Amino acid sequence: MNNRIKKCVEVMKHKNIEALLLNSEENVRYITGFTGDSSWALITYENTYLFTDGRFIEQAKNECEGVQSFLWQNPGRPDPKTIEYYLKLNNINNVGFEAEKMSYGIYSKLIENISKVSWIGINNIVEDLRSVKDLYERECLLEACRIADKGLEKILPLIKIGATEKDIANELVYSMKKEGAEKEGFDTICISGKKTSMPHGQPDNKKIQKGDFLTIDFGALYKGYTSDMTRTFVIGKASEEQIEVYNLVKEAQKRAVESIKSGIKANIPDIEVRKVFGDKYIKYYYPGMGHGVGLFLHEKPFISINSEDIIKEDTIMTVEPGLYIPNWGGVRIEDCVHVTKDSAKLLTHFDRNLIEL
Repeated sequence: MNNRIKKCVEVMKHKNIEALLLNSEENVRYITGFTGDSSWALITYENTYLFTDGRFIEQAKNECEGVQSFLWQNPGRPDPKTIEYYLKLNNINNVGFEAEKMSYGIYSKLIENISKVSWIGINNIVEDLRSVKDLYERECLLEACRIADKGLEKILPLIKIGATEKDIANELVYSMKKEGAEKEGFDTICISGKKTSMPHGQPDNKKIQKGDFLTIDFGALYKGYTSDMTRTFVIGKASEEQIEVYNLVKEAQKRAVESIKSGIKANIPDIEVRKVFGDKYIKYYYPGMGHGVGLFLHEKPFISINSEDIIKEDTIMTVEPGLYIPNWGGVRIEDCVHVTKDSAKLLTHFDRNLIEL
């Protein structure tokens, strides 16, 4: 039984859950080590099973140490008969399922066909474990951050007046792949001009122009783990207002990073950011300004003014304050940090000073 499964079983026992059924790809991978798709996992106090189909069974047996891998008995997935068989084999009376991950249709199919156990909707058992990264995960994320840094550095000469947002985004993805990324960690955001006031605007064939802000939000996927960073540039000479807004965001991010350490509530960095923006700019601040990263882009903990999450040692998370002014533009600066006992160590290092291109 691997250490991740042991920790999961400890939580299950504390919650009086005899078995835990996982259907989300990230949680299945975290627990079993299986990197394919079309799979579910069942954890009991004594055994852990992975269910998949014929495309992946050999891969599963090679990847899943300490986990028993089996084919679904029937072609349709998930197959209640397979799940029921292993629940009976382990004398299970109740089983937890991922309430926020499982569709109502699948849930209905399971409870209709497996009625001799109690079904308990649970949330965040595995997600809470995933929020603290082990050494292997930290090394993967460190490399994903390095790749992102280097990928952006290499495409800077291509960012010039007349280049399109899509072209820049595509060149960045290619650059990261050449540095060792499996692929981009998520759809790259590359937007310019007034569009930068939209935190998640989409790149298109718009050509960048003199005086534009250019915001690039991107990440590299390495061994299943994604980095996440954002930089905002000015094309040509920055105006006084652009410099003012940029420097405010830069200072806000610095203060937020400096406030982070193990044991604090995840609203503390947000409080520090608000102090910097003050009355003049606070209305342009989007308050979701940080999150954990790992096998999924947005993981616990989440930084916001109302967050109840506690930031723990060896969490890896983003710090990404921004100001977004409609019909004018916006600035975001984002980095990944590794939380230690007394501080947060930056993992992405690309220059945070205002760069005029």
